[in-house]
Amino acid sequence: MKQIKPVSISYRERNNFVYDIILFSLNLSRLFYDIKFEGEGNIPKQGPAIILPKHQCYSDGLLISWMVKKETGKRLRFFIKHSLPDFVESLGGIKFITPGDYKKIVGERGDKEARGYFRQFNQKSYALLESYLTNGDMILIFPEGKLSPKKISPIKLEGLKYFHKVQERIQKEIPLIPMGIEYGSLYHGKFCLPPNKVRVRASAPRYFTGKSLEELADDLQNDFRKLCNL
Repeated sequence: MKQIKPVSISYRERNNFVYDIILFSLNLSRLFYDIKFEGEGNIPKQGPAIILPKHQCYSDGLLISWMVKKETGKRLRFFIKHSLPDFVESLGGIKFITPGDYKKIVGERGDKEARGYFRQFNQKSYALLESYLTNGDMILIFPEGKLSPKKISPIKLEGLKYFHKVQERIQKEIPLIPMGIEYGSLYHGKFCLPPNKVRVRASAPRYFTGKSLEELADDLQNDFRKLCNL
């Protein structure tokens, strides 16, 4: 069996100074890109919210964080794969061990002890996210679960199901904010080359109330098509 690489269950707190410096530096990108924000009023200025963007390009998270900070003054927290560099935690990332991470660490089969250990890791991450939502933070999660340039991929219902349960536990309705980015003609998938038009858009909030998870997933896919002009 493959040797298990030690995995820390410690977490790095977001470094607000680094976060703000990186977002401030994005202003320089306006020298190379025609960047505009649309639908800012759909992002709530108070209380918790879940930001659900279409994931097309490596720059998505930064651009959406920039828009949210500019409109609300809030810094985002977001899901990240365990395999990403530790530095990303300093920007608000909370690590989860995905099935892909699990296979990289312990191989295809693993063992009972390893599965229990990684389950404990993810349970602690979920508890951390729930505490942030309870305190009024905004959480970003890419609901497709992967980069999906120029096409709409299925929505991962597991993430929606988790947040629905969080809403029930904290007894407070949490708005779901669909977001998307339309990249111009020099976008070739995963990367956006300068000079180019970039439109970062937020749609009207969606809610769990009155919808099944499957209906909500269909609504999000339709929102993504309009927001990203796909």
